[in-house]
Amino acid sequence: MCDFARPLNANFSTGTVAHAQAQQQVPMSLPVSLMQDLLVFPQYQRRGIGAALMRAMMERFANVRQFQLLTDDTEKTLAFYRSLGLHDLSSLGCQGFMR
Repeated sequence: MCDFARPLNANFSTGTVAHAQAQQQVPMSLPVSLMQDLLVFPQYQRRGIGAALMRAMMERFANVRQFQLLTDDTEKTLAFYRSLGLHDLSSLGCQGFMR
């Protein structure tokens, strides 16, 4: 197992999936959770790592009223997030804006 995967594997075995550059506790009472990009090194894609991380995060923040995700507009990326039950804004009759 490569050095990158060891901490991730250890976290999976203890039931804790978390890796953050800045270690901060997020209060569970937030009305909105915002995520920008879930990145998995290309050599580790298609192994269930990204899906496991997303499911763990969505479960941990299940009580958050609204979960928002900003990501690339590619068919591969859209298919991944749709497979997890997420919907793009246009399919919900919504529009998003940024600056």
